[in-house]
Amino acid sequence: MPYTDDANANNTYTVDYKLSTSGTWTNLVTNAAHIASPYTTTITGLTAGSTYDVRMTYNDTDGVTGTNPQTVTNIILPNNTTIVGVASAAAGSATSINVSMPYTGDINNNNTYT
Repeated sequence: MPYTDDANANNTYTVDYKLSTSGTWTNLVTNAAHIASPYTTTITGLTAGSTYDVRMTYNDTDGVTGTNPQTVTNIILPNNTTIVGVASAAAGSATSINVSMPYTGDINNNNTYT
């Protein structure tokens, strides 16, 4: 969220987010302190594979010009679901079995097998 012309450094920002299918906004931060442009923050604890909207509001007692608040819609989060292939097992020797369990899509590298 870039901004310009805050000579007295008294502006703040507010960030809200929601599921795109919801009408209810959740507040992440309200009137966060003035910092150098652009303002940046990270929204955590969201659900993989879901679609979100984010609303950013500039606050300045001296006034704000331009589009305010600004809303970004339909931010689709990736789904970290592992896609499994067809497992196979075959005799490897007289005393062993070779097992193959192919997979794709584990972008966060947290899958396990049992």
